[in-house]
Amino acid sequence: MAELWLRLAGARLRSELQYRTSFVLLVAMVFVFSFLDFVAVLVIFGAIDEMAGWSFAEVALLYGTSGVAFNLANLFVAGVDTAAEHIRAGTFDTLLLRPVGTIVQLTSNDIALRRMGRLAQASLVLVIALGAADVQWTVSRAVMVPVLLLSGAAIFGGIWVIVAAIAFWTVENRAIANSVTYAGNYLTFYPFDVFSGWLRGIAAIVPLAFVNYLPVAWILGKDDAYDWPRWAGLVSPLVALLTVLAARAVWSFALRRYRSTGT
Repeated sequence: MAELWLRLAGARLRSELQYRTSFVLLVAMVFVFSFLDFVAVLVIFGAIDEMAGWSFAEVALLYGTSGVAFNLANLFVAGVDTAAEHIRAGTFDTLLLRPVGTIVQLTSNDIALRRMGRLAQASLVLVIALGAADVQWTVSRAVMVPVLLLSGAAIFGGIWVIVAAIAFWTVENRAIANSVTYAGNYLTFYPFDVFSGWLRGIAAIVPLAFVNYLPVAWILGKDDAYDWPRWAGLVSPLVALLTVLAARAVWSFALRRYRSTGT
């Protein structure tokens, strides 16, 4: 299945690269304008020294880890959003007739390298923040960095699939999807210590808290806003697995209840 996805995605990417100059300019433009999100963090720290006990470098670390995880999911999974368009147009039936999974078709057909601009910007901030943050590096903490990035990407990807499945009942789900995915990305830019209790509770259930806040708090040796055991920051891979399994179950449930426009 992975090999098939790569072939389909490769065909899509080759079509994008037909106009290389336009592609390079678009990626560069996205890279530059992505820094506007980070400007908000700079403005806040222009007025304060710390945010709920988190320094600028530590918040930048949250921003970088969230950005990389989210944009990996955005690059490889966001195509499931187009399911709503296919359902409205009556073309989803075509996807079902092909001997390939619907998620594989949707994600491979919508992969866009222009999103690499946002991923590159977040990666740059992350690299700088890793060097600037006051971290007592050990092997386990160093290994946790790529682990949390992949786990965070899997959590965002699972959430994306779950909210995309809502389209099978509501037809239009873009507003709901954006309020969970993109808004969730912005939420994880900051330490959850600054949010009210009900918002932290929702973030734990969704589960955005495991994308980067809890793992980064563990790396930095900080107590988290939930007053959970320190090892809570280490369970992100398990939470990611559960989120992916939940997404698979929800998508399969939605497919079984899909009614063709011809019936």
